[in-house]
Amino acid sequence: MFRKELRSWSVPFGVWLPYASYFNQGIAFHEYPDVPPFPASHGCIRVPAPEAPGVYKFAKIDTVVIVI
Repeated sequence: MFRKELRSWSVPFGVWLPYASYFNQGIAFHEYPDVPPFPASHGCIRVPAPEAPGVYKFAKIDTVVIVI
């Protein structure tokens, strides 16, 4: 985790990303209103709104993220 923003602007997609925690050159965990049970993102990890504040609080700067 190298950057955190409570409300981050996505330049390529032109949308706000609430509770964004960035890792791996710009991929982020962020709140999203619709989280389907299948892959549907352009690369980020969508977090349901009720869980987003907890994930944001848990993921500190320098937290290691391993993607498998």
